Amino acid sequence: MCRFLAYSGNTPLLLKELLEVPVNSLINQSKRAKEGLHGINADGFGIAWYNQDVDSTPGVFKSVQPAWNDQNLMHLARKVQSKCFLGHVRASTVGDVTLNNCHPFTYENYAFVHNGTIRHFSETRRDLTNELADRFFNEIKAQTDSEHLFALIMHFLNLDPKKCLQSAVKRSFEWVTENQKDKDNTYFARLNICITDGTELISTRYVTKDAESLSLYYATKHFDAHFAEHSSGDTADSNTYTVIASEPLSDYTKEWKEVPDNHYIYIDSNKKMHIKSFFDRHAEAKAS
Repeated sequence: MCRFLAYSGNTPLLLKELLEVPVNSLINQSKRAKEGLHGINADGFGIAWYNQDVDSTPGVFKSVQPAWNDQNLMHLARKVQSKCFLGHVRASTVGDVTLNNCHPFTYENYAFVHNGTIRHFSETRRDLTNELADRFFNEIKAQTDSEHLFALIMHFLNLDPKKCLQSAVKRSFEWVTENQKDKDNTYFARLNICITDGTELISTRYVTKDAESLSLYYATKHFDAHFAEHSSGDTADSNTYTVIASEPLSDYTKEWKEVPDNHYIYIDSNKKMHIKSFFDRHAEAKAS
């Protein structure tokens, strides 16, 4: 499996503060993950970041090298700061080790990463691609179940007059679940994803058929990182942010909380975080 992280806040943060600095940084997770099914995630990496002062599309940098062995990543991480970014290190389960199979995947304003698998995806791929409008089918560049899932989310988002990202993610997960329900228990899906347009963000911890879920955590308070200077009139209390990661980035466990199984984090345009259940439309977990 893979490891990913996300940052969303009203204050810019240098990428290195999550990719490199913590004791269990994403780069360190690429060579010795603590909670993943694979201890080494060396089949490529990628980052996506947003600078709304330039435009609304994400900047992207990918490589098939191990994250710990790429000096260009180190240089970028120490100079680029953003109010919203994603990072991903890959252990391939579906698809070759090629640049096109590295995360994040992007479409227009959206960036997407995935940790998990759609088991027996080769038997699902034809049905999934048949579901897609041509514009999204033609966006698929390589082989992974992850990229196909992202295309499915974009397809359902495009069909929705309200362009509700939460609805598009739920509909896509329901499609995968429905496709597998009549098959035996070797068919299941682990769908830990993070998707954002730089304004709102969704990150999920989802698994079908009672399979074992993959880890996902978040931190919102007391995170030990050097944030950019606040603008005039701002105070420390106005620094609203969420860090999401496949596993805690530090040994200080009190700052990290586990996302419950089959729940998702939703960060709205005001950077307020909500934790919601996939199966109870009226329930919302306590986020503090």
